[in-house]
Amino acid sequence: MWPFWNWKPKPPLCGKAQRDQRVPEGTRAAAHASATASRLLLEAPDVRAAIPRVLGLIGEAAHVDRVSVMETRTGPQGEPLLVVASEWTGRA
Repeated sequence: MWPFWNWKPKPPLCGKAQRDQRVPEGTRAAAHASATASRLLLEAPDVRAAIPRVLGLIGEAAHVDRVSVMETRTGPQGEPLLVVASEWTGRA
């Protein structure tokens, strides 16, 4: 068991150390999009119907023009296939 009674908080950061610990804005946006996407998926009555919105949140936060979810399937002769299950494309 971890000895929690020996835990001591770190002193607050100040000056340059505090500036170095700031979270980049892109990271903050990605974390917010991830949290929102998780909530949407957990609360959705139909998860597959929520996926396009989730992909949009992720794509916008990442500043990309396309996000895809791929599925692996087996073809008629047993060959492995990669199929686009859902896709979001940003505005052109």
